Amino acid sequence: MHPLPALPWLVVLVVAVMAGPAHAARPGQEPDTMTATVQQVNSRDSSVAVVYGVSLALTAVDFVVAPHCHVSLKGSDATLASLRPGQVVRVRYRRRDDGARVAEAIEVVRSPEDGP
Repeated sequence: MHPLPALPWLVVLVVAVMAGPAHAARPGQEPDTMTATVQQVNSRDSSVAVVYGVSLALTAVDFVVAPHCHVSLKGSDATLASLRPGQVVRVRYRRRDDGARVAEAIEVVRSPEDGP
């Protein structure tokens, strides 16, 4: 019995490594949406921290804001700097291969000054 040549196994190994993890985001992946309350905005780092309810607890989530992210407030274009803690936002985002959430659109759904 002849041992199997090493080259086919090497090719399989290289292809498996280049394919990356099975959970990696793929081009054309559908974005997810989250409705949450703004906790903190960092225009310098282009990031937003939000909280949302899960059962009886609150969960904090951080978003990296993409350079092409569209921000809207009351139907008008806005900037990341116009977001304020306490505003309820709907965030459309995708996950990067490293698990980070990248915001593509942020829409202010409700502001504290809107009342109950």
